[in-house]
Amino acid sequence: MQKLKVAANSGQNPGFDFLLECWNDDPALRIVIKKLVAKFPQWEIACEVTVEVQPGRSLSTLVRLK
Repeated sequence: MQKLKVAANSGQNPGFDFLLECWNDDPALRIVIKKLVAKFPQWEIACEVTVEVQPGRSLSTLVRLK
């Protein structure tokens, strides 16, 4: 979480792999990551992809953009 706070304050990109790890480990951090990516579009690293696998059940992941 500290690395995400530093990124939010400095604009320094923490890297896609780190963001993906946070995304997968803690669903609460997804909100933080979404806000960071929106705040710093110059990172050009991520978007959210959600797929419904069953009615009422979906999978969500972070995707690297190039």
